Amino acid sequence: MHMNSGWHKDAIEKSNNFISVVTNKTKSVEELANENLPKLVQTNRAKLKSIVSCVLFCALHDLPLREETNSNAVFDDLLQFRLQSGDETLWKRFEGAPKNATCVSHRTQNDLCAKVLRNDLINTINNTESFSVLADKSMDIAGTEQLSLSARYFDHVTNVVREDFLEFTPLATLDVKHISNTIISTLSAWGLNLDKMVGQGYDGCSMMAGKIGRVQKIIAEKYPKARFYRCASHRLNLVVNDLNTLPEVRRAIGTIKEGISFFQGSTQRIVLVGNLQKLCETRWSEKHKSIRKFNDKFLEIVEALAILHKEGDRETSQKVRQLYCTLTSPTFILTLKVIAKYSAKLEPVTSILQSVNINLLEVSEHIQGIVKMLLDDRENAEGKFEMIMKSTESNYSALGIDVTGIRQLKSLFIPYLDFLVQSLQEQFTEDNKASFAIFCLHPKVMKSQSNLDVKRIIENIIRFYGNLLDNLTEEAWTWISMWKRNKVTEGDIAQLSLTDLLDIAKFIPTVASALKIALSLLATTCSAERSFSTHRSVKMWLRPTMADNRLSCLCMVSVHHDNIKSEEESFIEKVVDSYGKDLR
Repeated sequence: MHMNSGWHKDAIEKSNNFISVVTNKTKSVEELANENLPKLVQTNRAKLKSIVSCVLFCALHDLPLREETNSNAVFDDLLQFRLQSGDETLWKRFEGAPKNATCVSHRTQNDLCAKVLRNDLINTINNTESFSVLADKSMDIAGTEQLSLSARYFDHVTNVVREDFLEFTPLATLDVKHISNTIISTLSAWGLNLDKMVGQGYDGCSMMAGKIGRVQKIIAEKYPKARFYRCASHRLNLVVNDLNTLPEVRRAIGTIKEGISFFQGSTQRIVLVGNLQKLCETRWSEKHKSIRKFNDKFLEIVEALAILHKEGDRETSQKVRQLYCTLTSPTFILTLKVIAKYSAKLEPVTSILQSVNINLLEVSEHIQGIVKMLLDDRENAEGKFEMIMKSTESNYSALGIDVTGIRQLKSLFIPYLDFLVQSLQEQFTEDNKASFAIFCLHPKVMKSQSNLDVKRIIENIIRFYGNLLDNLTEEAWTWISMWKRNKVTEGDIAQLSLTDLLDIAKFIPTVASALKIALSLLATTCSAERSFSTHRSVKMWLRPTMADNRLSCLCMVSVHHDNIKSEEESFIEKVVDSYGKDLR
């Protein structure tokens, strides 16, 4: 009776007409009746485009929109600059428009561009098979804890893995319940389908990563597929920090920092040795690079200290003498050579781990390869130590440094390797080995598996991701049979990435979906941490009172700078459309 009532049918018709007009599929009655209205609409759109382009210019160049007052605001000055340059469309906007209809309010500045950009990202993510959420927190210049949220997913349009920044959210308190609720409520408010969330990525702090009652555990209880994957870059950094347990390594690192700080304290000293890389604990790649460069320039550093000892004043000469004695001690020389050798091996790993294209399978395999290499060095410790000794003697004999006693320090080399292997094995445990089963769909893994192992792998995949993968069992056996019959060599198969396999699996859609889920599983949280670089350039000490909403919106546009610039005209059109819909 309700469906057949006249007022219900009339309401349905009116709502359909309204949606059709709002989405620009048909013209409104007002537009059809008034011939001048379409021209007025186009004129108003052109005026709004000028305003939006000014907002975008500020956001893309990390400029503040306003100061304490609008009288010296960058945004207002930019509008005046355009007026003075002859922008007649914009001039007409301000000449006759009421003060409450200039479209330059704080709301217009804050929300529109970021809202359109975020909605596009959310729609793209919701159209994928799955995604993982990345989060990290840091305190801004005003003392507010900001939570950075990003998403990792496989983009169907570009066929690449993306890690996109979504927002900065202020944290009122730092308790576990508040942080977990903030993550869930923020993602839900944007319209993300959290049932497709298959991973969480945080650093290793106990509040986020703890197994009992912590953030990752609370979220995993609500969304069981969203397993926690600890950032591989943080884990590798902890491996290096664990080596400070050895007193000789700890003292050597302290001496390197002291030497770098000494030479960076004066331009005259920098001239003697060049610009040494600062040893920064929070920038992982720079830590390894700093040790390697210090070792490469060691001879120049020692010679420079000798010059400064002769030419410097009394205070400088005393400092130089102490540093010279420490640097030329046999213990320091051996320790420097050892840690520089293995820092050079870990440096490219640290850099690669910060790439978006890296996946969990590649990380696991590479770490296993490093452990095997270290174990080989441990078994052949005598030969490796002799190589280090020969290099040391040939380099430092010209300086008159006595290294004869260094052979007695072989006992340092073996514990260093033992600590390095043990720390790698402890940090890179196989806690998520069961969820890694989805990576076994790669032919280089499954071609060597028995039918019983394959059955167990398929069961594990269904157990974790079953409701996202319909008809996986039969399609997986088809996929496996196809590769087992294939005569492609193991070398050629090993070179195939998961992205390459997607083209091959296009006729087996569920397997293709499984591969996309594997690609969306995160290995590191570097993208979330990278967003804080933009955060610090937007909310700096010159503008500490910037509101949280404006900060998030400006950072949103700044982080996605390249995407907006590549399609700036169409993006401005979307912003104008969104503004018009909001007015309706």
